[in-house]
Amino acid sequence: AQPAHGRQCGRGQKSGPVLQNRQRVARPAEPQNILTPLVAAFIFKTIARLVFLVTAALLVSLAVKNRQTVSFYFNPLNLTENGPALDVPLFVLLVGAVLLGVFLGIVSLGLDRFLRR
Repeated sequence: AQPAHGRQCGRGQKSGPVLQNRQRVARPAEPQNILTPLVAAFIFKTIARLVFLVTAALLVSLAVKNRQTVSFYFNPLNLTENGPALDVPLFVLLVGAVLLGVFLGIVSLGLDRFLRR
């Protein structure tokens, strides 16, 4: 006869109770995830907008403060100041460097994802 508290296996292993139709007791319910995909998307978009606004404010203040013209030389190995140069405002060079970095980051991330497929 089978004991009421559970079935004893022949090898000394104890198993859980078995119901009349030979099904085990259902496992406890999984905890609900508080952060639903809709809430997560809202948080991500809000943070992205805040980062964009802060970056835009910094770039505008940088452009206002750095309007003086500088000479940009195309040959960094030539230590003398002769050769092809471009006279542009400093903020144009700084914003261009930031945009170049963003572009290279996007390309490297896309290339990495493409190669991992």
